[in-house]
Amino acid sequence: MKIYLDVCCLNRPFDDHGQAKIYLESEARAKTFEKGGLAALDALHLAVAETGKADYFLSVDNKITKRAKRVKTYLKVRNPVD
Repeated sequence: MKIYLDVCCLNRPFDDHGQAKIYLESEARAKTFEKGGLAALDALHLAVAETGKADYFLSVDNKITKRAKRVKTYLKVRNPVD
């Protein structure tokens, strides 16, 4: 099981966006999430989690966990406190 913890949880991104492929894939997916109502950085967090093939996306930010329900993603978006 892979879990992506966003910056709100750990203050540390996981993926190496110095690699062009990872950067471009994340940016493209983030644009899709933005169209679904997520803020730009929140959309990027979800896109990076997908690029890293995470199963879960954990965030203590209630806005992102609620808005993520509006977009199509296989990720299980949860608040670790809940």
